[in-house]
Amino acid sequence: MPYQVETPQQLQRYIEGALACVDNDGGAVPCEVCGAFHDNCRGHLRDFCNAKHKRDWYDQRIQKLKEVSSDILGHWQDLDADFVMLHSGLAGAALPPFQLLRAKVHARMKDEAEMYRRALSQLPRSDLEAIRAFDALWPPGLPEDTKGLAIQPQEATTMRMNYATGVRTLNLLFIFAGHLAEAAGLSTKELDLSVKRPTRMRNKAVFRFPQESAKNDFRHSTDVYRVSIFAESLQQIGKMMSVLECLGRETFGRTKPLEILKLSHMREHFVVERIKNRFVEPAAGGYPDVLVNLRINGYVYELQLHHRGIFDLRGDAGRALAKWFDHFPVGRDGYGNFAAEASSQGEAKNVSGGNGEVKRLAGGRYTGEEQNGERHGQGTFYYNSGDRYEGQWKNGKKHGYGTYHYNSGDRYIGSFQDDRMHGKGKFINAGGETYEGEFREGMRHGTGKWWPSNGQIQEGTWWRNKRVEIISM
Repeated sequence: MPYQVETPQQLQRYIEGALACVDNDGGAVPCEVCGAFHDNCRGHLRDFCNAKHKRDWYDQRIQKLKEVSSDILGHWQDLDADFVMLHSGLAGAALPPFQLLRAKVHARMKDEAEMYRRALSQLPRSDLEAIRAFDALWPPGLPEDTKGLAIQPQEATTMRMNYATGVRTLNLLFIFAGHLAEAAGLSTKELDLSVKRPTRMRNKAVFRFPQESAKNDFRHSTDVYRVSIFAESLQQIGKMMSVLECLGRETFGRTKPLEILKLSHMREHFVVERIKNRFVEPAAGGYPDVLVNLRINGYVYELQLHHRGIFDLRGDAGRALAKWFDHFPVGRDGYGNFAAEASSQGEAKNVSGGNGEVKRLAGGRYTGEEQNGERHGQGTFYYNSGDRYEGQWKNGKKHGYGTYHYNSGDRYIGSFQDDRMHGKGKFINAGGETYEGEFREGMRHGTGKWWPSNGQIQEGTWWRNKRVEIISM
């Protein structure tokens, strides 16, 4: 008799909404702020469903930096690691000397590791030894080789395609995890399904796979859809690992583990590509769990096996710390050694002297004219996101005439004021669609013309990015 694992109503509604967008040739990308589905993987609204949510998201993080007087060194634990590393310059905050921040982060990593070590020592020793007998990595091999096994299929290459492909079988991920949990004597109430938001997905890709992400290739993103299973004992985790190891690509006799899971009646294809046992080699900061890459009908998902007591020591706060630990692995000796040159940052210092000097700043690199230590006059700023601005500056802000090149291929040519598009300008997206007209505070606002992809010119009035009057020509 199969386990009666039902897809929760909230998840079912999510899947139905995402598939409706995909079937209408839209995107199943969730907005960073509200989770609403959108198609903005490129351009100035990238990762957000509308301009307001984008402003709110950035303003909130910029305000957080300003509240601590841009003192990153003294308040790093309270700040968003990814935002600080990539965008702290937007708040006028410079990263502290690398060695000082690394010392702070590593000291906290040491404390966390000791906390988890003490917690593990309180668990039954025989159970812990049984978990550690599974080795750190399965199947055996180099980490790079096994990671390559879990790459997404071609149909999930871009971010948009990754979200759309994965949502089609997302219910199967929950069903598989539910059967796995029940086979170990757990309730499906011990499951937590999460969907990675686009900025985190993008930031991880930039730092870990810079060459691929520069080409809009997100096939290494295998934790976009993830289910966490919370076990009450190490024995339960060991039981689940024993079943999972029998579902590998090269494993003979896959019928038996599917019977144990009571999934043998299903025609779906479940393959465990990789298991990372962090009870043997804990994550940075010492957190122990088990990471599993599970391929369902071609698409790769992530399963996480947690010990409830260990997880509750830090909970979601532990995940926020883990982002900082990821940026400061042992052996890294400077901001410039981050995975991508586009993501290199450092203490502001001159690389060459005189007018036209290059400065590495928190948030990117600048070459051009200055006044009183601020960008002022003509210059070029290379953002860590891959964006680039060439044009006029005033008191450290984009002001005057310039061109902003987006990493996505979009670009804006025109007037800036107080760091935003403001005045007359032209915005050309990567698909060739063009708006030429008036801008205000970063938005299309006033009279303008729109050249859509169908070639029919539209002229009218815009109000905060929305057309309110259109006259076809």
